[in-house]
Amino acid sequence: YYCFRALSEENDDYFQPYKQVLFQLSDQVSSNEVRDLLQLGINFCIKQLNQGINNYIAEAFNLYRLGLERELLYNEGFITRFAYKNIVALGLNMEEYEWTEQFLLQYKERLQPRYRKSNFNFNRARWFYTQKKYEAAYRHLQAVDESDFLLSFGAKIMLIKMYYELNELTALESLLDSFRVQVNRKKGLSYHKLHFLKTIKFTKQLMSLMPKDKEKIKALKEEILEAGVLGEREWLLEQLAKIEG
Repeated sequence: YYCFRALSEENDDYFQPYKQVLFQLSDQVSSNEVRDLLQLGINFCIKQLNQGINNYIAEAFNLYRLGLERELLYNEGFITRFAYKNIVALGLNMEEYEWTEQFLLQYKERLQPRYRKSNFNFNRARWFYTQKKYEAAYRHLQAVDESDFLLSFGAKIMLIKMYYELNELTALESLLDSFRVQVNRKKGLSYHKLHFLKTIKFTKQLMSLMPKDKEKIKALKEEILEAGVLGEREWLLEQLAKIEG
């Protein structure tokens, strides 16, 4: 009941009692039922996060941890690559670096064999990137399979951020231009296409800004804040704040 009301009305007033009852009764209800209810709760959190409501980071992280503890995230013995990626992203956002590294290594073998190498390397690169260990991150990004275009494009976004932070502007300019061509040519990207193109556009604008450009900085900040779907919003605003001083 609480889960249905939370999902149908997108209302946190129902999500909180849903979560409370789920945690209380998770060991008293059949695994299949708990698995379904857990996934619905995770979907609710992900939807809120996609809308920029970041207080659901902890909510989603705790639901995933319940799923791991109760072994509710497996499908035919494997954890999906999407759950693996989401758990790593949430753990890093929570600054649970040691826990996330342990998860990365422990659950690597639980990924389906055909997705294992590429997904492990992408997420391991993300872990190293958050530690500012760019050389190690770059090595792992090189092992990401180009045929998985969303993972490959995600790797390019990470590389864009690394080049920018390292001030490797020539390499960054070249990557931004080639990546834009790839994104425009790729079919079936849906809303991801907007995210990628906006990230390319805003990064190019960041590159041309100077601390004295107060009006341009203000205008870009407003545009980023109002940009709708944009997964790198926080990173872009962080770089903008550094320019502004």
